[in-house]
Amino acid sequence: MPDKLFQPESGPLTVQYRPDDHTILHENPPRFTWMAASVENERYVLEIASSPDFSEAHTIRVEDLPYPFFTPDHPFEPGTYYWRYTLWQNGGPAAEWSIVRRFTVPNVLPETPLPSRRDRYANPASGHPRLWLNQHEIAAFRERVRRNPETCGWADFYRDSVLPWLVRDLIPEPERYPGNRRTPELWRQMYIDCQEALYAVRHLSVAGVILEDRRLLERAKQWLFHIASWDTEGTTSRDYNDEAAFRIANALAWGYDWLYHELSEEERLHVRSKLLRRTEQVAFHVIERSKIHQVPYDSHAVRSLSSVLTPCCIAMLHEEAKAKEWLDYTLEYFACIYTPWGGQDGGWAEGPMYWTTGMAFVTEAVNLIRKYTGIDFYNRPFFQKTGDFPLYCFSPDTVRASFCDQSTLGDPPSLKTGYLMRQFAGVTGNGWYQWYYEQVSRRETAEQAKQKFYNYGWGGFCF
Repeated sequence: MPDKLFQPESGPLTVQYRPDDHTILHENPPRFTWMAASVENERYVLEIASSPDFSEAHTIRVEDLPYPFFTPDHPFEPGTYYWRYTLWQNGGPAAEWSIVRRFTVPNVLPETPLPSRRDRYANPASGHPRLWLNQHEIAAFRERVRRNPETCGWADFYRDSVLPWLVRDLIPEPERYPGNRRTPELWRQMYIDCQEALYAVRHLSVAGVILEDRRLLERAKQWLFHIASWDTEGTTSRDYNDEAAFRIANALAWGYDWLYHELSEEERLHVRSKLLRRTEQVAFHVIERSKIHQVPYDSHAVRSLSSVLTPCCIAMLHEEAKAKEWLDYTLEYFACIYTPWGGQDGGWAEGPMYWTTGMAFVTEAVNLIRKYTGIDFYNRPFFQKTGDFPLYCFSPDTVRASFCDQSTLGDPPSLKTGYLMRQFAGVTGNGWYQWYYEQVSRRETAEQAKQKFYNYGWGGFCF
């Protein structure tokens, strides 16, 4: 007799057993999720069949899955299907099969498969940089800037987001809170210090490479080595201040990636070791401690997929084995479970400001993923529709007319929200989203917007 499979009951704060008879599919293939069979890191085998008896000729078997969720790499033909799962050990099923669940795939759904782990990195080049442009694209963009310094807002970026860091003193490593008890004032200062360190490294590195400017490149290296010297287990570690940790990890990723050819092998190893450790801290919290694939409502853990695991793992891919493991988890989460706060209609349960914050980071990540791997998460129904949420619930000409986090703040929609709507206008072709951006941008300039704490701590409007 096979061992009994523990199938815990799902609740309102956990992932659900899906799809089933009550699931209305909005994309093809369906996404498969189930509750973990134990608190250990079990592995699973999943069977999907067009016949309820799971005969071999009508069954797809996916073996050795590391987590209790899965997105197939191909769309399904319309029809009725059945699925079940069990534990996987020593090359075979290790317990009884789960309850069999049934679902129906209708006609004409958006096709959003996820390439398998074997195939998803088949095309990306192994050279640097990889974040935004690659080696082959830099020369063309350099020529565009040479011919027209205004292209893509380059002149504004160079003036406002590059030159200040050329002369600014290096920011000291943040000190501990008095008695290690967090205070709002010091937390905000640490947050901004680390955001500015990210600005310095990223903007100087990108501008230095594009312009082939030794002065900028040398200053970028100074900033990079400076923050790489900070204690990975200290005040900017994930467990001491996760917002600080997110920004320093991101800065190391951009600096390592864009300055790669300016660094000696010894310097690369030094920076990458710091980047690896900081990424490891975040990955451990997300995957092992918070387990957002089981209980998905850890806002910062979900956001760290965007702000840390995506850029850091792309920067280290092919060079650190763990980077592929963590990037696989990130892509599979974005493809299957993201987002727990919104449905297929694009809504958002936390309110407009948290939507703005969440989308600010996730669109950067989705852009980097699409650019480097070719995987386009914007095709998912949520991303096609989520601009409707601010359009209907966060009107560009009212205050305190919304709910949740924006019902008391009293600020009108910020340019940060407007920029995101412009992004979604571009990827969906929805003219109302572009209209929203135009209304907001008439009222607030980038210079005015960055004076607000929640805007300045994002990513830089010029960048």
